Amino acid sequence: MKKIKLVVMVRVKDGILFVRDWLANMERLVDEIVVVDNGSTDGTYEILKNHPKVVEIERTKGFNEGRDKILAYELARKRNPDWCLWLDIDEIFEESLTRKHIERMMRSRVFNKYLFRPFHFFGNIIHYEASKEALNYVTMI
Repeated sequence: MKKIKLVVMVRVKDGILFVRDWLANMERLVDEIVVVDNGSTDGTYEILKNHPKVVEIERTKGFNEGRDKILAYELARKRNPDWCLWLDIDEIFEESLTRKHIERMMRSRVFNKYLFRPFHFFGNIIHYEASKEALNYVTMI
């Protein structure tokens, strides 16, 4: 059975509070990581640059979300993925989600896109915001 290649895309600026946990979460789920760093000055860029799963990293200047997302997609497409996942540096999956679960989703003959509902934690892990206004979707295509 052919291995399915999953590439995660991230756009970041100064994500030092999250980058280590995010990388630990992603390294068990994805094959490669592409990064658009929008001018980090807190060490985020260096940590990402030195991680073995980060295969492409580009730096940009000035806030231009559209430009940066287009660049991230271009970097991902160069890696010839079967699937792509778009996340922010502060978005991680529960430990119970495994690569085996993701493989099963990617092998579906019915679905070609998944949306994940994130929960936003405030202050401590006991309280999270789950109102319609606070819930967005993370996309894997």
